[in-house]
Amino acid sequence: MKLVGHHKDRYFLFEIEWGNDGDPWAPYGRVYDRAAGVLFNPIPFRRLNESEDFFEDWQGPDDERRLIEKEAAAALH
Repeated sequence: MKLVGHHKDRYFLFEIEWGNDGDPWAPYGRVYDRAAGVLFNPIPFRRLNESEDFFEDWQGPDDERRLIEKEAAAALH
């Protein structure tokens, strides 16, 4: 999973590899709620874009990005 966006300090948006080749809904993303420790099911970026400006592009430091990616990956288990 690659962190690509955030909403304040709670919701984080990841780009993921998911689906089959030629999938019309690709690419997909997953949202991680850091406060609740929940990683939501994949959703097409097309749908996420309907939320307009909810997510901002991630521009934080790399070490923080890696920490959030690690936390989200741990929420898979």
